[in-house]
Amino acid sequence: MGHIPAVLYSITRVLNSVGSNFKNEGIDWVYTIVSNNKLLQFGDLESNTLYYLEMYLRKFVFNNRQEIKKEIRLKNKVIPILDFMIERGSVHAYLLRESIL
Repeated sequence: MGHIPAVLYSITRVLNSVGSNFKNEGIDWVYTIVSNNKLLQFGDLESNTLYYLEMYLRKFVFNNRQEIKKEIRLKNKVIPILDFMIERGSVHAYLLRESIL
């Protein structure tokens, strides 16, 4: 179901609210959607998807910066998500990516 833009929107919105306890699992979920669904074109995303992704990743990177730099597996999940966001015009994602590289 990850090819449906509303799924990515819903997951990111939940991760910013009641699902905030699932921060680590959320990276896996978002990475799976972003990496497996290259068909999510630039205009296909719901209106606030990038906003919720930015909020979620800002918190995640801030809290786990050292782990991301140490663990290659985690870094290999975060970077493609940030690249996905950068392709859609997110300046925050660009700054986050530069801060962990």
